[in-house]
Amino acid sequence: QQGVGVLHFENHRAYALLMTFLKTEKEFSPTTMYENYPISSSLIKWDSQNNTSQGSDTGQSLIHHLEKNYKILIFARERRKQPFTYLGQASHVSHESERPIKFVWQLYHPMPAEMFENCRKGG
Repeated sequence: QQGVGVLHFENHRAYALLMTFLKTEKEFSPTTMYENYPISSSLIKWDSQNNTSQGSDTGQSLIHHLEKNYKILIFARERRKQPFTYLGQASHVSHESERPIKFVWQLYHPMPAEMFENCRKGG
């Protein structure tokens, strides 16, 4: 399925966030050139989809996932044609702006060192 960055599993009270860290303009349209990158081995900057506002159901569920008893599951890959790697659960650190909402997520366990080194901004 193309262009889907968020999967909602209502009966499991979980959201899976799918992110590609290294994007090229050839592979991604301007509307999907979201800024997704590791800040550190356990902090990730992730943009929601452009149609997600802070007041939307998805926005509220992501922002308040702990209070709403939702799990946030992070799947990431370096480049588009690679498979996703499950990085585990994460919790909300901060968010700002609208459409997309710019989130920072804290992984419960650090990502593989090689992925961080390859994908960190300015790396």
